[in-house]
Amino acid sequence: MGGVNGALGQLGFVLFRCTNRYSIYILAIILLFTVRELSRLTRRWNTPMVAIGAIFLIWLIIWDQTPPSLTQDSIDRVKQRLASDRAFTNALEQRFPPKAMVFQMPAVRFPEFGPTGQMADYEHFRPYLFSKKLHFLMETIRAAEGRIGSFKRSGCLRTNWCALSKTMVSPPFT
Repeated sequence: MGGVNGALGQLGFVLFRCTNRYSIYILAIILLFTVRELSRLTRRWNTPMVAIGAIFLIWLIIWDQTPPSLTQDSIDRVKQRLASDRAFTNALEQRFPPKAMVFQMPAVRFPEFGPTGQMADYEHFRPYLFSKKLHFLMETIRAAEGRIGSFKRSGCLRTNWCALSKTMVSPPFT
């Protein structure tokens, strides 16, 4: 994600989420306008100039939309991380009974609130991708406030570990 909305999100202003859906329509309108204007401007140009311009634009578009090439090292790192996630999830499934609820820490604002320590967005979902027997609960700060008590939003789960641990050892958690 990028653009103005991405910059505002990095500054903490996340009111307008998923504006990439709007961008599809906005981009279509801009492209239609651009084609109309370019057609009007190039009507008097000679054919070789139009062809050169079109070839340049096609090259520019392909260059912009082509992802960077993957190296074998980056592919191996992803494979290693996936194998680690699979092994971790298998260890959890062997340790806990089927359909056990696994509470994941730390509690974060969901979704996409930025890194928490060394954990990136959506990292709580990684074990879920490999599990067939467990239920994962990625508790959000808002949901935890209602479940655990009326803590203040700022640092509520960082300061009251005692209340949190009592809640996590009671049903439905394993």
